[in-house]
Amino acid sequence: MLLRHKVPTIFNIYMLDVICCALGCVVLLWQVAHQEAETQTASARQSQSDAQSQSAAAVRARKQYEKAQSDFLSAANDVTALQKTLADWRDKHQTLSGILAATRKERDDARAMAADRLNVLDKTRTNLALSREQLKKLEDDLEKLLASYKKSTAEKTGLVKLNAELLAKIALAGKQVATLKDELSLGSKKAQQQAGLLKLSEENARKLQLLLAALRDDSKKTQAKLTLTELQLKMRQQELDKSRTDILTLLTTKGNLAKNLKAGAKELLDAKDLIAALTAERDGWKDKVGANAKELSGARLEKDRLTRRIADLQAEVDQRFAGIPLTGENVIFLIDISGSMALKDENTDDPEKWPFLCETLMKLMKSIPTMRRFQIILFSDKTSYLFGKRDSWFKYEGPATAKMARDALRKIKVEGGTNMHDAFDEAFRYRKSQLDTIYLFSDGLPNLGDGVPSTIARPSETQKNHYLSKFVREKLKSEWNRPAANLNDVRINAVGFFFESPDVGAFLWALAREHKGSFVGLR
Repeated sequence: MLLRHKVPTIFNIYMLDVICCALGCVVLLWQVAHQEAETQTASARQSQSDAQSQSAAAVRARKQYEKAQSDFLSAANDVTALQKTLADWRDKHQTLSGILAATRKERDDARAMAADRLNVLDKTRTNLALSREQLKKLEDDLEKLLASYKKSTAEKTGLVKLNAELLAKIALAGKQVATLKDELSLGSKKAQQQAGLLKLSEENARKLQLLLAALRDDSKKTQAKLTLTELQLKMRQQELDKSRTDILTLLTTKGNLAKNLKAGAKELLDAKDLIAALTAERDGWKDKVGANAKELSGARLEKDRLTRRIADLQAEVDQRFAGIPLTGENVIFLIDISGSMALKDENTDDPEKWPFLCETLMKLMKSIPTMRRFQIILFSDKTSYLFGKRDSWFKYEGPATAKMARDALRKIKVEGGTNMHDAFDEAFRYRKSQLDTIYLFSDGLPNLGDGVPSTIARPSETQKNHYLSKFVREKLKSEWNRPAANLNDVRINAVGFFFESPDVGAFLWALAREHKGSFVGLR
């Protein structure tokens, strides 16, 4: 009997290979998912590290804020001390004014007394002259009597008697003369004493006047320091506000990073729990991993941006002069040399104003770290150059160059009006040769130049100030500093000196703000 082998079924032959292949795929997919989970874990750890770094940056920013706040409180204490010192100086000023008034009254009384003594002395001299004339007459009479005595012996007895009377009169007249001489000597001594007292009073009055002038100067300087300290206080307050904003931004970013970190950790746990469902969940996981990577990348970019912002803020704080950012490589200084630069007001000279501007220019030039080239343009009725070279730049070679500019500026005579239109027109000739910054020094509004409407035949000073200021600002925006493809946008910073009118400060502030600059008023 022949045995026939049973043919294996299709399931037994082929399904074994299919099952093996499927098992291999499952193992492969599990390995891929496991690797992605490890990658996600590493990313989460990196995110946590970035969050810790961001937290450290926030702590440092907080310390900077606390330091700035401490500086602010210190500056406030300095202001209080300066105000107290100013009040003390004012009290001393009032006391010395009272002493000076009393001394002047004593001097006037001494002068009146000396005048009375001089009148008495003049009367005494007159009486003495009259007594001398009487004595001379008596001597003449005596001589006549002696002559008569020699001629007539018969009248000897009568003449002897008359002679005795005359001698008595002569003796009496001599006593009167001696008395008058004593009175004259006493009057002279008293007059000398009064003259000495008068001279001493005048000397004391002069000393008090000098002391009062010195106190007034100290009061002015103290007031100037107080004003400067208040300006610096305002700038520090602004810096504190900016620091607060940056710290809030850092804290917000830190919170976002913490949230992202928690979300990533949760998703990682979910990924470990769902590894069994590899095929169904694989595409979703890839999308989530990509989203997390983008968020982490965005967080890193935000961190870098904030770090650069903090560095820029610190650099900006370090590079400021009385509130003005000290920037610019090719710089023009526009200096107002009108007659008002030597006046405190319309009728009062101020000998310190122009030298103060010269010193400020030197300090400002020394403080600009990026300046390579410069030019100084002067303007009043017309424009001129401090060093006499048009369309050329001067190389800045450090403090020696700044001192040379100050010494040359001191020799300039300030006079004339304020033609600010021609000054800016001349300055913007340099825009084609890389001009990037202008520093304007002035104490008033423009009152000369183009800009007054032709319909106004005789404009008042107020009308001229209004129309000329408006015309200069409009021309700066529409022509001189209009954005151009191949030209720099010129930054304009303005420094106001000893101005009284609020319109001056408003004009200079608006002009600087419209051209990315800053304005500061100095007194």
